[in-house]
Amino acid sequence: MERNRLIRLLVDKVEIRETGIDMELRTNGLTTLIAELAGLACEVTERRTNR
Repeated sequence: MERNRLIRLLVDKVEIRETGIDMELRTNGLTTLIAELAGLACEVTERRTNR
């Protein structure tokens, strides 16, 4: 489920052709993902500090 959410967040469009695959990424999705990961990293750090 999380993998699908990440793919929807990052991939805008995929076209399959005889010569290969064209993929368009969402740059705003990447920004959102980085912000989420940074928040998770802060939570882990805080938990370790509070032990």
